[in-house]
Amino acid sequence: MPEPVLGGAAIAMFSMVAVSGLNLMQQIKMNSRNMLIIAVSLGVGVGLSLVPEATQQLPFNVQIVLTSGVVPAALLSIILNLLLPDK
Repeated sequence: MPEPVLGGAAIAMFSMVAVSGLNLMQQIKMNSRNMLIIAVSLGVGVGLSLVPEATQQLPFNVQIVLTSGVVPAALLSIILNLLLPDK
């Protein structure tokens, strides 16, 4: 399969994932708690993706997991959801 075809399919696939995520976020009630969880998680996820040097002092196996940004953002959002009070 030619690379341009694969690239077009990848763009369509990732765009559908992004739209699904936006659709899920549209269905939840936005309050200050939810906005804080989203903001902190996205900030950490994007920050670790853009500045991989932030994990330089950690072991190599941990660096691999943290530099993607997806895993730390997901874990942080789960932890914050459990820790922060509902009201």
